[in-house]
Amino acid sequence: MSEGSYEFLNTRIRAMSRDLLKPEFYEEILTASGDEPLIDVLLDSPYETLLREALTVSRGVAALESAIRRNLHATLAKVRASAIGDPKRIVDTQLARWDVANVIALIRGKLSGATSDEILRAVLPAAEYDEVQLRELAEERDVIAVADALTTWNYQFGFVARRVIRESAAPDDIVSIEQKLYRAYFSWALGFLSQDDDNEEILRTLMRMQIDLQNSLSALRAVRYREVGREAPQFLPIPAGRIVPDLLERVITARRLEDAFEILSTTYFGEGIERGILAFGQAHRLSIMERFLEMVVIEAGARLFRGDPLGAGVPLGFIWRKINEFLNLRILVRGKAYGIPANTIREELLII
Repeated sequence: MSEGSYEFLNTRIRAMSRDLLKPEFYEEILTASGDEPLIDVLLDSPYETLLREALTVSRGVAALESAIRRNLHATLAKVRASAIGDPKRIVDTQLARWDVANVIALIRGKLSGATSDEILRAVLPAAEYDEVQLRELAEERDVIAVADALTTWNYQFGFVARRVIRESAAPDDIVSIEQKLYRAYFSWALGFLSQDDDNEEILRTLMRMQIDLQNSLSALRAVRYREVGREAPQFLPIPAGRIVPDLLERVITARRLEDAFEILSTTYFGEGIERGILAFGQAHRLSIMERFLEMVVIEAGARLFRGDPLGAGVPLGFIWRKINEFLNLRILVRGKAYGIPANTIREELLII
């Protein structure tokens, strides 16, 4: 068995998958009261060591969130370390997406005056940077300092981020910065993925869905801007998605979010909109619908785990399942802490 083969990597991935939390875990926590049951159950799980360490320096939500962040990074670092050759390139390309998202979260946090702890609550340490490094970046004095630190640390998108930030029309132009960073990432990612290689085509197809998600979210946010009487930011769709530009244009020019949802429901995001429309109607918060649209992509990624046992779908599917576990746990932790009813929390969980 060659170490550079998917057979070698996938054998390790399947062993790691046994540590993923089972569906019954979530129901046990949902029906319990307070934080303590969640802590108790996680102390009897693969999270035990990291949670015990976190509990020595903090309590409650802070300890739980620190433990699940560190577990996410440690788990996916094992995947990266086990991948060699072409499998490593596929894995690293997908994971880099969350490094880009973290850079955006850092910039957004700095522009809003958030504390380093508040910024850390928004990151998803799935790729290059762990919690310690992300905290160091969060403690930089401003956005320019963050960009400079990224280049100093030899982050692969550091120079792109620095250029995008310095060339922005305004220092607080977060919408433009976000769009340009994602455009740069997806252009890079798709640039070397061959359509003639089955494993690379698996990632290419998944990347196109991630592009559609980003474009759809950007379009919906522009509609929301207009609904509240603010000038909508310029919409720069990322090319190469599956959703045609004309439909995205119809979404972004919709009069209300409900009209935009109806247009978007004619695409493969229709299932997510159908699942989330009631929850959106009750709270009228776009962030709720964003979660249901994200579920469509997560489910597509997670399903790959059951595909060709000797192909790229196994590591890619595991990555998305682990990301989903992290998001589910974060929703549980915060929902329990804020006293949100179990049924409301349950609606936002994606149990795979």
